Amino acid sequence: MLLILASNFGCKSKPTATIEVVSSDSGRALNQQFSQAYFTRSEAGDCDLVLIEQANPEIRRDMKPRGAIGTVDAPPLTHVMHIRVLWRPKLAVRPDSPTATNSTVRWAVIADDGSGRIDYEGAGFAQVWGGNDQVNAMLRNVSLKPANKSGNLADPMGNAKIEADFKATNDPRMVRHALELLRTPETPAIPPPRSPGP
Repeated sequence: MLLILASNFGCKSKPTATIEVVSSDSGRALNQQFSQAYFTRSEAGDCDLVLIEQANPEIRRDMKPRGAIGTVDAPPLTHVMHIRVLWRPKLAVRPDSPTATNSTVRWAVIADDGSGRIDYEGAGFAQVWGGNDQVNAMLRNVSLKPANKSGNLADPMGNAKIEADFKATNDPRMVRHALELLRTPETPAIPPPRSPGP
């Protein structure tokens, strides 16, 4: 299955988040748009952020898919990213400092027809600030690498660095939904956020 680089199409509304990707292997700069962004906090102080770009079966195959990783000859892809922020940085902490890694990141690219999947994993610097209903999030100096691959999806990124600035809405239910999407038959369930949800 051939993967291409693509940009947004049509008259869709502005995406909630755009992840800027630079491939460490090729130096190619890409971006991936996400239309949904949610978060929840745990009693221990952790913050879980998720980004979702759900596959849309109504997209015609002759139209360009949204984002950095799209298919030419298959149904659209679903993208799910999970950022777990383990501790809040102090104001003086620089994102490029070796000690500034405070988050883990997992990004799954899933073919809607079940023909393939690629999982990327990594870590980097995240800062989250805001109230109980909505937060601002910043990702810097996040390194990702392919962790699992199944089916015939090609990987256009390889090892990569990502950055992003976005807003997320408090919704524990949608966070749990995203974590379920990240599950694979070979892996156990991802522990849900520890904060109480509706």
